[in-house]
Amino acid sequence: MNKVAAIVVTYNRKEALCACLESIRRQTLAPEAVYIVDNHSEADIAETLLSYKLIPELPDRTAVKDLVITHRIPSYGGEDVRIKYIYKCINDGGAGGFYTGMEVAYNDGYEWLWMMDDDGIPAENELEQLLIGADKHNLDYANALVVDIKDRYSLSFGLEFGLTKEKTTIDDYKDVDVVRNAANPFNGTLINRRIPEKIGFIKKEMLIWGDEAEYFLRSIKNGFSVGTVVKSIHYHPQNRVQRVPLFPFFNKGPQMFGYVGKEQERASIFYRNQGYLTYTYRSKIKLCEMFIKYSIFFITRLQFLEYKVFLQSFINGCKNKFGGQTM
Repeated sequence: MNKVAAIVVTYNRKEALCACLESIRRQTLAPEAVYIVDNHSEADIAETLLSYKLIPELPDRTAVKDLVITHRIPSYGGEDVRIKYIYKCINDGGAGGFYTGMEVAYNDGYEWLWMMDDDGIPAENELEQLLIGADKHNLDYANALVVDIKDRYSLSFGLEFGLTKEKTTIDDYKDVDVVRNAANPFNGTLINRRIPEKIGFIKKEMLIWGDEAEYFLRSIKNGFSVGTVVKSIHYHPQNRVQRVPLFPFFNKGPQMFGYVGKEQERASIFYRNQGYLTYTYRSKIKLCEMFIKYSIFFITRLQFLEYKVFLQSFINGCKNKFGGQTM
């Protein structure tokens, strides 16, 4: 059985993608294959890959089904790396991209799936340390520690889903080898094929915002061993999500997610996914708490149209009602 396949999902970020791929190529322990999943980019991703000789030809962008182009390139360690470029005929979000990458790599027989977005940069020994940590701590799901790509000292997000959000720098974890049941999913995430074999792939209907959390929580719920390997570093831009006060004109106290520009138009996706995640994996108390907080947020601001969008979307998520949207 082949051992490791890297899965990189990309959309319209050719410079970031090339930097990510170069870092994968420089790994102290290179993966056997790299799956590049292009979510129907409008930018010239394929042309850039062709110019760097990462693929031998361009895809037919008029195709009505996903196209696959295979190639081989040498890694800096001397071994050839298999490239599989998957050009999707539709953009079904990061969730759809990861679903496709996982499914194809799994069916190709790889033991470990190493997952990341195109704007992350794996440290040169990231994969090697992930494999060491997974073996040492018997992890089925091993995540890298996600560090700010600019200062390379602070964490990009703080470790979600655990009790560690107050720890914000590398030094906070210097005496720790692994942090169990905490991770920043799909940022240098190594998943053993035992997991999709039992629970399937990503919930692709989620499109964006929450699909990684859902798979993380589903893995734990099904008894798999999950953790962040601290010696494995994945560089990533800081969290871009804005937070705003729960109550208007009162900056202290609880904070809520805020959206601007194009993200505001997609807020309904976030509310729906949060409804699904909270209803499926959290307590009923947490579900009521979230519903009450968002209700206070919109009503105190007299944002009744937005509140209606929230109500419809959140309830749909709780009922597991997902449409067939694309991005």
